[in-house]
Amino acid sequence: MYLIDTSIIIDALKSKRSRLEFLQRLSRSEALAFCSIVVAELFAGFTSTAELAKAQADLLDTMVFITTSQSAAELAGSLMHEYKRKGVTLSLQDAMIAAVAIAGGHTLITDNKKHFPMPELIVLAAPSS
Repeated sequence: MYLIDTSIIIDALKSKRSRLEFLQRLSRSEALAFCSIVVAELFAGFTSTAELAKAQADLLDTMVFITTSQSAAELAGSLMHEYKRKGVTLSLQDAMIAAVAIAGGHTLITDNKKHFPMPELIVLAAPSS
């Protein structure tokens, strides 16, 4: 399953950078998914409930929602601790998304590979155009 990062979903909803077409191509081979952190980031970024309702009807309803397990949350905290000791600051949001992907064996689709330096995480970079 492909776990889709927030920025990819936002671009797809705004018809930017051919992201919707990219997601449609991906969905032919595997299911697309999102997690609670993506939902929170979407709610934080949308300017209106109408915009959010359109997002849900247009894209999110076609994807699988993955719940965040306790083990994924624990992994996110461990990742943040591990990388902090290395001098690398991870955001809680990125650590949680990475942990959900790692714990579930999902491939993360993002355009922010530098935010996800974990070698155990399978990342597929979205095309830039």
